Amino acid sequence: MSEQVINIYQVIKNRSKVFTSDGRSLALYPSCVQAIVDNIASSSFRYRLFVYDFCSDDYPLLEWLPDLVKDKLELQIISSTSAFFDKSEGLNYSRNLFSSNDFIFYLDADIVVTKAVIDRLEARHQAKHDVGIFAPTFLNEYGAGQKSVESTGTLWIRYPSLRKVPPWPTMRCWGGEDTVFLYHCLHQQLSVCRETDVLLYHQWHPHELRNKYYVGGFPPSNAYADAIREYYKSGILPTIAEDNL
Repeated sequence: MSEQVINIYQVIKNRSKVFTSDGRSLALYPSCVQAIVDNIASSSFRYRLFVYDFCSDDYPLLEWLPDLVKDKLELQIISSTSAFFDKSEGLNYSRNLFSSNDFIFYLDADIVVTKAVIDRLEARHQAKHDVGIFAPTFLNEYGAGQKSVESTGTLWIRYPSLRKVPPWPTMRCWGGEDTVFLYHCLHQQLSVCRETDVLLYHQWHPHELRNKYYVGGFPPSNAYADAIREYYKSGILPTIAEDNL
């Protein structure tokens, strides 16, 4: 049997040492990576971690990340020279990074996975579906959480399927590119799994962190989210004009 490989791909800007208004420090990204390391410990799969970094300077990745993942998973850090954060820039870099039948897990830097996530990825690696969309539980400041079944940013996809859909659209602010991407997956009639039964957690952070490093602008039209809701309800995907971005 050929080697079984799962590629984890992340885009980041300053999520390693986030300070709250009352002076607390949140180690969002170290907690994310630690959860990966802990939950793949008993796996027979080979894991590779690719991090597209927009010059994070809150706690530079090279000061801690290589040591944390040493002998656990392979690491490649890709550095952006862009002045502003652009998640789509980082995501689209992956379109030319992978090849063949690579299996890719796109994971936001503030998400904590569980062993159930790893088990699901490894099961899907052997399955026939094209794409899987996870539904994180969003934690509040006090640790209570609510699952977001409409969240679209944490997903797995096979490389040939990735190349069938258009690139992620550039956004000038937080939110929207993932919804547009899922719309295109459905439009291309890819086989999409809704992984809503698996637990993973979005760590709480100050609300203003979402847009802090973007150039500034507006999210896309609600038409994409509305079309996806209609598809899940009726099985019919409304057509959206390209100028709706």
